[in-house]
Amino acid sequence: MPKLFKGDPSVIAALNEALGREVTALDQYLVHAHMLETWGFEKRARNVYGEHIDGRMHIENLVERILALGGRPDLRNIGTIYIGENLKDVIECDLRLEFENILCYRKAVEICEQAKDYVSRDLMVRVLRDAEGYHDRLRRDLEMIEMIGIENFALSQIGELEL
Repeated sequence: MPKLFKGDPSVIAALNEALGREVTALDQYLVHAHMLETWGFEKRARNVYGEHIDGRMHIENLVERILALGGRPDLRNIGTIYIGENLKDVIECDLRLEFENILCYRKAVEICEQAKDYVSRDLMVRVLRDAEGYHDRLRRDLEMIEMIGIENFALSQIGELEL
């Protein structure tokens, strides 16, 4: 039987923490996408569902890396899911979750760098970049709501009207 490469335990722990954050986001975005679709905000629902799909890819990559390091992926470490009550609240909940995720991912990047595990670092930088991008879009959406009002913003999120 071939000897498995053993990764740094602190890196495996950081990757598992990031994995838990991604599983949490996956669940939150799935619920929000379905809520938004039910409310008639189809354009917004597609956007949030796209984030859900991106999260699935992150989960696959994290699981593969943890296994490659000789660790065990921990899919039970799920954080708090924030479910919105209306369109603006959904955006604020997703922004809150992404902010928390970004803090976790930045810490994971540092841990990987300290352990000189640059493959894991590169993975976490990609996950961090995606989280920061979505965080920025959510922040811009909230700024847009402040500028044009929730009613006008909501109209921009309903998608195409069918006749």
